Amino acid sequence: DGPAGQRDDEKAYKTTDAGVAIIPITGVLMKKGTWMTALSGCTSYTQIRSTFDAAMDDNQVRAIMLDVDSPGGTTHGCFELADHIHGNRGNKPIWGIANDLAASAAYALASAADKLYLTRTAGVGSIGVFAMHADTSGADEQAGVKYTYVFAGEHKVDGNPHEPMSKNAKDTTQTEVDREYQIFVDTVARNRKQSAKSIVDTKADVLFADLAIPLLADSVGSIQDAVKALTSQIN
Repeated sequence: DGPAGQRDDEKAYKTTDAGVAIIPITGVLMKKGTWMTALSGCTSYTQIRSTFDAAMDDNQVRAIMLDVDSPGGTTHGCFELADHIHGNRGNKPIWGIANDLAASAAYALASAADKLYLTRTAGVGSIGVFAMHADTSGADEQAGVKYTYVFAGEHKVDGNPHEPMSKNAKDTTQTEVDREYQIFVDTVARNRKQSAKSIVDTKADVLFADLAIPLLADSVGSIQDAVKALTSQIN
């Protein structure tokens, strides 16, 4: 049994005979999820943290492998989870693998592992942040629809989709994107023990296989290779 008498077939992770818990991190990532988002292939940070903590508390688990295949997701909740994973270094070995993609927010989580593998066709990185505004005013006009906002508070409707983005709304959004980008850069630089400049110099590019080593990853290999190496370490 696992934590609180939980059976192996009820756990959100599989454990090898040697005691390596393999935790999947897949699909688009978001702070919280429902059964509907899960059915659509999304994963929530709260779900990942719950699974991670259960594995950390499981006496049968000697090490953790983060099995990552995700294009990323929202910044909300991402850096807190990356800090949590990083903060558990030393309690049990925590390794990760990009199998076959750990991009953007997913890379923030993967980089928190002690060691990071990636497959021969895998990509890691995309260390950047963006926000998007859709101006539908032209489509509204063609549809014969005109939206009128009645509001209080000067900036209450800044960035609404039914009119072009104002300079103030764009400047405010850019300031927040820049702020969150700095958090992302600092998080990865700490996790990978690299300079912030070296992370910025990737220009949010995705690096594949050997090109990612040693800046963003440590070794190229399959998940079987990674689990075998981790098993050798804990033995």
